[in-house]
Amino acid sequence: IERGANLAPVMEELRANRVAPQHVDVAVDSIRFLSDDEAEVHFVLMSARFGQSGLAQSGHAVRVDGDWKVARDTFCRLVGMVGIRCPPPDA
Repeated sequence: IERGANLAPVMEELRANRVAPQHVDVAVDSIRFLSDDEAEVHFVLMSARFGQSGLAQSGHAVRVDGDWKVARDTFCRLVGMVGIRCPPPDA
């Protein structure tokens, strides 16, 4: 996760609520590159919580030091859907 150094408590809260990554599958439908270092991603989250068809979403990925990461804003919006708030990013 982009700028995710202070998100460990968020990940712990996800695990406590049983929505940790191992309980959610992601299917990427499409990727549109906005620049060399940013992409818009359309995907479906699949979990027992979301029913058989899953939950269609879109968000962004960014390249940081040569590695692609989920944009912090996208991650925080998704965890917000289950009532979890992200702290402000570290400066």
